[in-house]
Amino acid sequence: MKQYLGKISACAHAWAHALQPSGRSSHVYFEGNTIYSYGSHFPIATIVGDLVFFTLKKYSPTTAQHKAIALSAVSHKKVVYVAWVPVGNHILKDKEFYRHNINYWVTELRASLTILKLSPRTKSEHFNISTNLAMLQEFITATEFQVGKTLREFLNCPTLDGVKAFMQNENRHKRAAENRRMAKARRIYAEKVAEWKNASISRLPLCPASLNEYTFLRFNPLNDRVETSKQVELPVEKARHFWEFIKNVLQSGCKSFNYSILHFKVDEITKDYIKVGCHKIQISEARRIAELLNW
Repeated sequence: MKQYLGKISACAHAWAHALQPSGRSSHVYFEGNTIYSYGSHFPIATIVGDLVFFTLKKYSPTTAQHKAIALSAVSHKKVVYVAWVPVGNHILKDKEFYRHNINYWVTELRASLTILKLSPRTKSEHFNISTNLAMLQEFITATEFQVGKTLREFLNCPTLDGVKAFMQNENRHKRAAENRRMAKARRIYAEKVAEWKNASISRLPLCPASLNEYTFLRFNPLNDRVETSKQVELPVEKARHFWEFIKNVLQSGCKSFNYSILHFKVDEITKDYIKVGCHKIQISEARRIAELLNW
């Protein structure tokens, strides 16, 4: 089993799909269910079942890129943002894991509430409270944490209710502007996808699932491989065999199968899309490649 996996994206995918116990690439490595940037001082995320506890911390522009690649590799899982990333396999039973993270959010919320007492119209603090409150509640829901009386009273305090009302009002005014921004972002991203497909650019910028949930494909004649926009490369002959399997599944209507491609388990094949780990590929996109290669 090789430890050096080449591209950071390959390392991140190996971690996300538990392909091996450990591995590394340039400045990124994983051990078990935790992936790190540069060293053990900066765990990016830890996978526990279908949950991914992902760091809120920042370090450098390079680490920010490492985080983006890791996040893309776990797009098929539920991401829960935390201030303190746990390490190990039994973290949901670790009291320190809950204490560190809940204390972080409570401290942030109290600091913002203190500022609001002095300046009630400070919009930045309203947004900080809304964001931290949402992440805290998401953490509690995902981990099924039993909220004690003190924390329950804090979350239900009148000042927080006022912040919620303020944010609901602000969101109504911002929704139209956000819709316009997203429409523009989709147009720009569509242009980047076209550039990537015709090889004008080597790498497609990462984007949030709200902008696009699908993975794209292109054929690289220089190395005779089908490449995905998540930087996975598939030898053309393996890709052709996979396409034949996809066609057989669709024709037979089979919903239960056991098939892997490059060690990645094929999770789902429908008339609309194929799902392989963090890759969700439209059938029309796979058919485009098949027609291009005369399969």
